Amino acid sequence: MEWFLNKQEPRWRKDSTPSATTATARPRNRRARHEDLDEQLREFGVPRPRREALRRGTPERKNRPVNKGQAIQRLEFYLRQRVQDWTKTDLRLEEVAAEWAELVHHDVDQANKLWNDGVDPLRVRELKMLAENGISFRNLKVTVHGKTIMRHLADGQRPEWCIQAVQWERRDRSTL
Repeated sequence: MEWFLNKQEPRWRKDSTPSATTATARPRNRRARHEDLDEQLREFGVPRPRREALRRGTPERKNRPVNKGQAIQRLEFYLRQRVQDWTKTDLRLEEVAAEWAELVHHDVDQANKLWNDGVDPLRVRELKMLAENGISFRNLKVTVHGKTIMRHLADGQRPEWCIQAVQWERRDRSTL
């Protein structure tokens, strides 16, 4: 079991006879290995979902950038796809990508998720203002006056009003 947890190859043990080796190292096929591993983990009291995760290993995220510069380049790529006409705004692509990278902590997946949920990529400064005032991305889905905060922002409501609305909503929930 130690060889699995330390990600090392198992050691062969020699028996008392010089020609015999015990089969304690590794079962012949993959299924037998999984069953043996599962049995050992079960003996330690590891729950089934955790045993399965240990057998499969940890999956890597698809859009995980290697470094911050690469994250900004990827954000620029996705912003070029989302915003067709940059002449209608006074913002530059590089500035918007850098602000999005700072806002989502260089997590390209989170930025794409927000854009797919309906957040306008060019309204990054309003989202930054919300984040500075303690409004998280989860709060964008809070319903106030029949609409979500995200919908209020899309309809042109000022960010200051949205901040106050979320704070009032929090007070209402805490008094219940």
